[in-house]
Amino acid sequence: MALLRFATAVLVVTIASSSVADEKKEPGLSKTEIMVVVKAQMVRVKGCYERALAKNSALKGTVVVAWTVQPDGRVTGARVAESTMNNNDVETCIVGEVASWIFPKSPSKTKVNRFPFVFRGG
Repeated sequence: MALLRFATAVLVVTIASSSVADEKKEPGLSKTEIMVVVKAQMVRVKGCYERALAKNSALKGTVVVAWTVQPDGRVTGARVAESTMNNNDVETCIVGEVASWIFPKSPSKTKVNRFPFVFRGG
């Protein structure tokens, strides 16, 4: 689990052991390769949350996103798998950000079934 602290919010990023193809079992991306890209994009994900937090200082919760990385590194099928935040603006923004990410090329698709973004407010 990576804990990323920001001035106005705490965003906890976790990756479950069964969420991403294991590089030893499948030829897709490794958890490490996924996390490198996710961490590089955290400022943008944080921005989705902070815009809504400015309107509602009590906003917090978890947005679980699922997506597939194609062999060429493009993301397809990004969607909210689950959310306790219940804020359409934040959820839509995060899905839009994830959909724009570019991952390293790999021999096959990589499915990220559950990637939770946890927001704990200021």
